[in-house]
This record gives sequence, C-alpha cells and structure tokens, in this order.
Amino acid sequence: MVSLVFLMVSCNGKKYKISDSRGNYYHTNSYETVEEGCIKFKDLCTCNKEEEGTEIKICGSYTITENEIEEK
Repeated sequence: MVSLVFLMVSCNGKKYKISDSRGNYYHTNSYETVEEGCIKFKDLCTCNKEEEGTEIKICGSYTITENEIEEK
C-alpha cells in the first residue's frame, strides 16, 4: 500500500496523463504523432529521478488529459 501511494505521488508534476484502451496509464511532458492514429512519448512515471523514461508507442484508441500543474 505504501509503495502504491509513493508511485502515485512520484507521477505528479507531469503535463499529460495518457490512457490506452487496455486501462494502462502513462505520464509525460510531451508526445508526438508518428503516424495516422499513433503517438510516441516517454513515460516519466518512475521512482528513479535519473531515469530518462520508457519510450512508449500507442496506436488506436487512447485518451490524453492535460494536467493542471501548479507554478512554484
């Protein structure tokens, strides 16, 4: 339970939340359209701050939600 809460907190501050048709969620600061109906981005939801993220490509049905990020 504690690790789940930590993982959710570590995803805050990312510009976009992307969900696919399988119910997977990803967090990123940018994405690009790479072909008709497909996007590519780096999933930045990681506990390791030095990790660059995992490159993900989604085709078909997906939803992109822009997060509100508080200015500090």
